[in-house]
Amino acid sequence: MTHAVTMADYETLSRAELIRLLKCADERALPAGDDHDFTSRQNVSELLQNLEPYQYKLELQNRELRQAQEELREARNRLSNLYDFAPVGYVTLDDKGCIQEINLSGAKLLGMERAELPGKPFLLFVKNNSLPTFLDHLRRCLESDEQVTSELEIILPADKTIHAQLLSVRVPDNLHRSYLYRTAITDVTERRRAEQQVHNSLREKEVLLKEVHHRVKNNLQIISSLLKLQSGYVTDKRALELFRETQDIVRSMALLHEKLYRSPDLTSVDYAEYIKSVATNLFRSYGVNSELISLSIVVDHVSWGLDTAIPASLIINELISNSLKYAFPDGRAGEITVELHSNDLSFFTLAVSDDGIGIPGHIDVERTESLGLQLVHALTQELDGTLSLDRSKGTKFIITFTVDKQEPA
Repeated sequence: MTHAVTMADYETLSRAELIRLLKCADERALPAGDDHDFTSRQNVSELLQNLEPYQYKLELQNRELRQAQEELREARNRLSNLYDFAPVGYVTLDDKGCIQEINLSGAKLLGMERAELPGKPFLLFVKNNSLPTFLDHLRRCLESDEQVTSELEIILPADKTIHAQLLSVRVPDNLHRSYLYRTAITDVTERRRAEQQVHNSLREKEVLLKEVHHRVKNNLQIISSLLKLQSGYVTDKRALELFRETQDIVRSMALLHEKLYRSPDLTSVDYAEYIKSVATNLFRSYGVNSELISLSIVVDHVSWGLDTAIPASLIINELISNSLKYAFPDGRAGEITVELHSNDLSFFTLAVSDDGIGIPGHIDVERTESLGLQLVHALTQELDGTLSLDRSKGTKFIITFTVDKQEPA
């Protein structure tokens, strides 16, 4: 018994059956012994008419599938190029530190063919002095979910060596129930070489600057010695006093350069120690009995360049000299105090005081003919500071000024 072809019959046919059916219909013949009884050409014609939209749809889907496959292939090629020719080397290490996968940039960085690297322990490329760094790198990476960075030396063929930066992150290896290390390797040899050149250049300038301070100190000491020799030929008491004061100023400047020469960074001086040395020289120059006149120094840690240090040092030298000359007559005992404080590392207060007889009230220190106080006023102006005098307990000079934090040494 025969039956007409329906859509349900078509939907149950396999792709091979449809192709065979179409071929037979095209030859105007039907296959013998087919499970489906197609005895009417009309049925075949109806089947072909019903099949056409599905055939078109199938061809359209095949075309879209081929296009998607082509786009996927192109994307894979682009991704492969990005991976292989990236500016850094990418390598995957297993839990034993052996290379599992590496891109072309990584192989080129290690100086070997890519096919030769899988399975090799990465330790083979690490210089002996960098082995502890590499092992510590793997340990830290294993213990953390964060990226771990280290720098070490890599051995290349022909005994060449480069400096490399490793940036690694731990990822799970589900297949072996362990971990993999995804690592980016960057050649930082040129950067390290540039850093070393900068370091060497800074070191050379530091040595040169030390030499400058040393020579300035020596020249100032020569001037001080010449002043001492010349004073031996001076009989006038006032002129002799001027020679000694000038010699004390030169000594304080020489001492400052000596402190800078011996300072680790050439930019700062231990000011408390410096003031103590200046006072000691002045006590010796004036023949002061240190058991009668004592010195108290209360100084914050400061870091000044020469533009500030020299004027401040000359002010301290002059004010201590004035105290030694006038504050304690007739063997009177007392104390000289030097204070230096800062509120925000840019605003400073310098005070030099004594508990001696004090400056008489009728003397105007701002209009005095004293060369020493005129020098103090001039140096205060050089610091863009202000000078004030407290006569309540002896004599206390107070200088306030600011220092640019970017002041060069």
